[in-house]
Amino acid sequence: RKARNIVMHKKLVKLLDHFVRRFLLGRVQKNRIAGVFQVNDLVPELICKRCDREYERNDFGCTRIINTGVAGSLDNAINIGDIVVSTDAVQHDFDVTPIGFERGEIPYTGLYSFPADETLRALAVSAVRSSAPEIQVFEGRVCSGDQFIASREQKETILANFGGECCEMEGGAIAQACYLNNTPFVIIRAISDKADDSEEVSFKEFEEEAAVRCAAIVRYMISHE
Repeated sequence: RKARNIVMHKKLVKLLDHFVRRFLLGRVQKNRIAGVFQVNDLVPELICKRCDREYERNDFGCTRIINTGVAGSLDNAINIGDIVVSTDAVQHDFDVTPIGFERGEIPYTGLYSFPADETLRALAVSAVRSSAPEIQVFEGRVCSGDQFIASREQKETILANFGGECCEMEGGAIAQACYLNNTPFVIIRAISDKADDSEEVSFKEFEEEAAVRCAAIVRYMISHE
């Protein structure tokens, strides 16, 4: 939905099925864009590769990655509908402590968090304030894992180990792949729930609204870089 919303009023170049995913290729002003219809942990590692002996150039020539979606709030001050722009990203359920690494640390890298690009961060915050001034925007850590967080116990465990402003399921893998491939990135999340037992707004109810909102933010970023 977000990919369609970004380019629906622009010239559509083509649809491409690649890596078991469908990509929408288009252009916003002078910028060529590649939007992913569905994302999982494997896709960003495949499409963000650089030229060297181990990696071949990504098929779309991506120079920057803007990843958008929804997330659960980890901070009581961040409410449903607010936007979080990443300062960095961690994988909260990655744990190889039995073999001597810190919780969340990626073995042999010395890292457990991956910093977002500061220029893209500033542009994302500006985009939210300009395209949706009624929305609160926060900057902070994005915590990723292969589970949907829906209990206070899970939420408190993430906060105790990593802190963070929101939790979701993709950003950490994208951040790691971009870091390894020297590709600037930023993660933008619309808050869909409180990541606990409350049921103020369901994920499915908020998904369409978030897609439209995030598309407006990305359009602004592309047009004002």
